[in-house]
Amino acid sequence: MDIFTLKCIHKLLKDKTEEIQKKKKEAQKLLYELQESDTADESLIKKQEAFADAYTKYYFKLENALHDFENQDW
Repeated sequence: MDIFTLKCIHKLLKDKTEEIQKKKKEAQKLLYELQESDTADESLIKKQEAFADAYTKYYFKLENALHDFENQDW
């Protein structure tokens, strides 16, 4: 791989990590708002918990991939 390819991969990983981090925070915020609401349906809360958990897991996988990529001796 040449340096341009490596830089592109690095940028893609960073951008995707930032995007998923934002979505994770939004999902967690919505979950909190639903949990605090007196009118929220329990099934809706459970679905939002699943979304928040999925974004959190994906975010950590991306963070690990980015960390591994940045620590390589290219």
